[in-house]
Amino acid sequence: MASSQTDPNVSHDERFRHEVLKGFAEDLQDIASDKEKQDLLISIKSFAFHFIKEPLKRPMADFPTVQQNLDVLWYMFLKASTAIDSDSLFQDRLVLLLLWTRQFDLVCKGLYTEQNMAGNWESYGFAQSLQTFWEALMREGSEAELQSLATFSAKALAAGICEEQISSTGLWYMREVLEANDDNIAKFVPGAVVWVELCPHALLQGCVLIGDELQSEKSSLNLGTLPQDQRVDDAGFSMARWLIWRRRFQKLSHHPDTSLAQLAKKGFMAMIHCGRDIDYTVPGEDVFAEKLQATMWAELVKSGKESLDGDDVDIDPDWVDGQIE
Repeated sequence: MASSQTDPNVSHDERFRHEVLKGFAEDLQDIASDKEKQDLLISIKSFAFHFIKEPLKRPMADFPTVQQNLDVLWYMFLKASTAIDSDSLFQDRLVLLLLWTRQFDLVCKGLYTEQNMAGNWESYGFAQSLQTFWEALMREGSEAELQSLATFSAKALAAGICEEQISSTGLWYMREVLEANDDNIAKFVPGAVVWVELCPHALLQGCVLIGDELQSEKSSLNLGTLPQDQRVDDAGFSMARWLIWRRRFQKLSHHPDTSLAQLAKKGFMAMIHCGRDIDYTVPGEDVFAEKLQATMWAELVKSGKESLDGDDVDIDPDWVDGQIE
């Protein structure tokens, strides 16, 4: 069988994409050191220079090919994110590189088209590539890969990249994990915790403000297979959905698997002050805060110390039930 390099029926663009992906896969084999990770980012940047300028140079008739080339660039970003540890500083550098890519695109457009085309960058398909990559990773990815992609996605959202679309992806992930009537979700919970720790306010806004619009565009955002006692009438995203997710973290915080319980408690704590942060009323938050403050004051008096933090108090997520009927 002829290879892609020699097959006359294979276009130059297709051969180029094949070689790029082949070399990138080899680069990913060993990125243990910081230098190797930095070299990987440099490689991605070099291809960003090439792929981002293509839409300005080629006729509109070539745009399907241009889009395929851009999809390779987005794949490089996304695949790199799953290969880098969730808590690595290189996750931040990867997001900064994505921001640089967007800015480079705007600079090129400003110089060569003499018009502001800021909105067009999103049309290059990054957000759709992210959603598609997520769907595949949910089926085949490891816990570490899911957590790393959640870190990259949430930080990209927090940085203002494709906000509406990535917020939709975050809502979709929360739905898939926290609305599934399935006890075998331990692999997916770390990713959900990352989403609510890094961009909780964007997710809350998505539930409250853009839920109906997202629901009309994406049927996969329907309710998950929840137990009957947790179901809500509203099929779209809403405050009720936010409370369902918080309740799931709350219940999981009592799980017999202590590592899962501790992780779920982190997720609950990331959500429980979110509304108060932005002066938005979320059921349960005020009563939880009052109980927490009262408990911390009592512990402070008892200890004789000048100050305490949350780690000095045995916080119970069930305090939130004082306000929820």
